[in-house]
Amino acid sequence: MSLYKFIKLNHNTSYLIWYINESEEFLFKKLKPFDYEYNEFVKIENENLRRVWLAERVALKELFRIEKYPYLGLIKKGEKHYINGLNINISISNNSIFAIACLDKERPIGIDISKIDPELLQNRHKFLNKYEKDIYTDNIEELSVFLSTKKAVYSAYEQDYISLKNDIILDIRPKEKIGLIKGVVNYQPFVSKYCSSTFYVISLCRKLLRIW
Repeated sequence: MSLYKFIKLNHNTSYLIWYINESEEFLFKKLKPFDYEYNEFVKIENENLRRVWLAERVALKELFRIEKYPYLGLIKKGEKHYINGLNINISISNNSIFAIACLDKERPIGIDISKIDPELLQNRHKFLNKYEKDIYTDNIEELSVFLSTKKAVYSAYEQDYISLKNDIILDIRPKEKIGLIKGVVNYQPFVSKYCSSTFYVISLCRKLLRIW
C-alpha cells in the first residue's frame, strides 16, 4: 500500500496526498472503477497518464473512506469533477509523483500539486499577465507558487472559460514557505493557501461566498 498523508483543515475541509509508487494493475484493482470511469480510462493511451489518472481517484476514494462517505465514482464535466450522487465539493490533481484529492462540505474548492519546475522561468509569460508585471520574478519557487495558485483557483471557480493568464490576477508575492495569495478572478476576489517545499507546491482555494 502506498504512503499517504491525510490533513483535516477544519470540519468542512480535508485533503489527502498519495505517493504514486504502484503499478497500473495495482491501482486499477484498488479503485475498482465504475463503468463510466472505466469508459474514460480505456481512452487514455499513455501508460504514465493512466497511472496518475488511477492514482488521483484512488486518493479520492481513500479520502472518502477516512471521512466515511461512499465513493460512487467520479464524473468529469468539462474541466470540473463531481462525485456521482453526492453533493460534496471535490478537487483532484497530480504532479506525476504525488496525487492529491480534497473535499469540502460547504463550498466549491480547488487543489493543485505542482513540481518546482526550472522551465517556468522561460514560460512565465504564458501564465502571468501585464497586470502582474510587478510580481515578475526569477525565483523558480515563487513562479511555481504562482502557477499552482492559478490552477487551484481555476478549479474552485468552476468556469471552463477562465484563462489562467488573463482572468486570474495575483496581487501579492509569496514571502514564506507557507502563506496566502490574494487576487481576483473575473472581478471576484479570492484567497488561496499555499505550502511549498524543495520539490513541490500545494495550493488550495475555497471559493469565497458573495457578500453583496
